[in-house]
Amino acid sequence: MSSSTSQPPPSLAAASSSFEAEHVHVVYDQIALDFSRTRHTRWPFVSQFLASLPAGSVVLDAGCGNGKYLGCNSVLPCEQPGGREGGAWPKADPATSASSKKGKGKVDALNESPTLASPDQIPQTTARAAEDEPRILPVGFDMSLGLLRIASSKGHETIRGDCFDMSMIRPAVFDHAISIATIHHFATPERRMQSIKQIILSVLSPRPSPSTPSTSAPPTSRILIVVWALEQDPALAGEGSARKRQGGKKGAIAVSSLEATGASSPGDEQSHLSDVKADDQEQDVFVPWELQAPRQPRAPKLSSLSKADRAARLAQEAEEAAQKAAAPPPEPKPTFNRYYHLFRHYELSALVRWAAKSVGGRFVQPEGYGLVEESAEEQLEGVDSALEKVQLGAERGGWELVVELVEERWERENWVGEIGIRWEKKDVAV
Repeated sequence: MSSSTSQPPPSLAAASSSFEAEHVHVVYDQIALDFSRTRHTRWPFVSQFLASLPAGSVVLDAGCGNGKYLGCNSVLPCEQPGGREGGAWPKADPATSASSKKGKGKVDALNESPTLASPDQIPQTTARAAEDEPRILPVGFDMSLGLLRIASSKGHETIRGDCFDMSMIRPAVFDHAISIATIHHFATPERRMQSIKQIILSVLSPRPSPSTPSTSAPPTSRILIVVWALEQDPALAGEGSARKRQGGKKGAIAVSSLEATGASSPGDEQSHLSDVKADDQEQDVFVPWELQAPRQPRAPKLSSLSKADRAARLAQEAEEAAQKAAAPPPEPKPTFNRYYHLFRHYELSALVRWAAKSVGGRFVQPEGYGLVEESAEEQLEGVDSALEKVQLGAERGGWELVVELVEERWERENWVGEIGIRWEKKDVAV
């Protein structure tokens, strides 16, 4: 069975790829060192997800950047924040823990994040101890050579490639996967769906044989995806917010991804996102990155200097101030525009459903969830030609692939989706 949505039109695919190369891949290579200096604090709910995975898991980090999350619970002797080694995450000081700090994009690890089954009942020391334990093997995957060099220099395992095409990786080589702040860099709905599909395939175990009992089904693979949200928190959308689209310091600049690539329309691919309502808010934006000069070592305090050194220091500062006043205006700092697609509510869920269809799976969503379910006939229409209907349970004693949306939730300017991938035994009457 052929699928009209399995591949984008060649002209659109080429234009989108070129657009991403110019406004994502090249940009991150140019700003890698500067960008990496600002990417050191882990989001607690991501650390909790990784800490909850079974010991011995091999975990894909699709879009790993500088490897910020590759050290979580890692069995490798890798560098950690603050220069530590091994998989240990720093012990929390109750006075300075995540629950007492509110930073942009951060959440209270224990009181706000629903990732753990009952976080309010787990003592903080116990939760932190779980995050300290080296127990999984994370592997990073990213297109930016500059960021991968930084991740590799810390002792992490990395692979270079585009999350749109992970065909160089053997299917099912990973047990679980995360993709943090990556999929929003793809320029079209089809390419965003394809990246999710690739992540699903990377953790999808082979279909069990018909004789395999249901009690011997492969364990469920878990996927955590985080993307930037269009919906903003007014308390966070101040002058410094990169997501702010009107005015402000380094705020996002509205663009149209299709106009920028020279393409006319994505055709029928938008039909898979029919649950996403459009309004006048721009979802496709450029987020400027102003390259900063390397930080100079902090000079000693004047009070710590001798009288002679203090006088010399003041004279030097006065001379430097006079030279600065007489000098011509400095050249503007280099600014690079990174492309982002800001997700609406249900948009990530709709892409997961579309990806489930493309791999021949049945999409399952939480009871009462707002995304309209597709009929069985609609699911079959989108199956790639290389996949057999038996994957949908059309054969007696066959196995059905289930792609379950565990939840899609909003975490302070991000949409977070957790997905379960599993095989279910399904008997179909003759």
